[in-house]
Amino acid sequence: MKAFYILIISYLLFGCKTESFNTFNNSAKKELPNKFHLSKDSATTSTLPYQKIFRDSLLVNLIDTALERNLDLKIALQRIEISKAQLLANKGKLFPYISGNASAGVTKFGKYTSDGVGNYDVQYSTNISKAEIVPQVLPDYFVGLQASWEVDIWKKLTDAKKSSYYKLLASQEFKNYSVSSLVAIVADLYFELQALDFELEIVKQTVELQTKQQEIIELEKQSGRANELAVQQFEAQALNFKTIETELKQRIIIIENTLNTLMVHYDKPVKRTFTKYLDNEIIESQVGIPTDLLQNRPDIRQAEMNLQALNFNVNAARKAFYPKLNITGLAGFQTFNFKYLIDPASVTYNLVGGLVAPLINRSSIKSDFKMAKAM
Repeated sequence: MKAFYILIISYLLFGCKTESFNTFNNSAKKELPNKFHLSKDSATTSTLPYQKIFRDSLLVNLIDTALERNLDLKIALQRIEISKAQLLANKGKLFPYISGNASAGVTKFGKYTSDGVGNYDVQYSTNISKAEIVPQVLPDYFVGLQASWEVDIWKKLTDAKKSSYYKLLASQEFKNYSVSSLVAIVADLYFELQALDFELEIVKQTVELQTKQQEIIELEKQSGRANELAVQQFEAQALNFKTIETELKQRIIIIENTLNTLMVHYDKPVKRTFTKYLDNEIIESQVGIPTDLLQNRPDIRQAEMNLQALNFNVNAARKAFYPKLNITGLAGFQTFNFKYLIDPASVTYNLVGGLVAPLINRSSIKSDFKMAKAM
């Protein structure tokens, strides 16, 4: 007898293990199919608007209201506006910054300074006109344009612009994801309400039948054909179904409150079609080819755009260590005599270019680069 038990235990331990191992090997040898068998065609319902997917006009109205008033969706739209502003700012950095300037000032040089002595000697010069004499108290008037431009020699600013561009695309995909999620949640809650209505109607009919059956049992008890135990059993069943009815009503109120929260409504009944749950008219779902399942998911597209944005952001942060070529200049009219301000002889301009490279105390640039890599 003991040997028999040992044989059974050995079979359970080793026989089952061998069988599962063989099953794993057989499944590992299976090859992937050469083509994907479609039920009808390669079309996919994910590209269809929800108005064509759901035929219930009340459900479509609920979705329209939720898309118009939902606060989370409004936040997603504001994120798009922020991304557009960031893209516009980074795009503008590629071009020269030009500003108009009109200024007036006065300077009094000390007597024992080179400028003070030079201005004093100019008054006794014989080779200049009276209008060209520099006064001791020197006014300065300027009207013109000033410009500054960081030349994008390392494509740092271009990478920053591309990063902002992909962030904008990611924010748009986040909005699409929010829209699809909101549509799915509203539709799911709406159909759950219809299912609960259908279930509640069945429970109410059951309670009515239980009540009638209880009255019959009581009559049978009075005639001696039934006892008190049977009456109490039917009373317990009736109370049980009344409890279920109360729970269903509470569940309906909870779902209605959830829908009202999504649509920013409060204490408002949800209008819905009171039909049998299985009679809802919905078009048949088509998944298309397997790649469509990935290409049509906005959350995956959002992740892809965010990855592209992070790559360009890291490149821009790395190139911040390189020297910058800055070009500055101005052009306009400058004079110490206001009468000659708008005069061809008062035209002035300058143009300066230089390379600037960070050498000491680059901790802020290093921290930006580490932050870009860690994101």
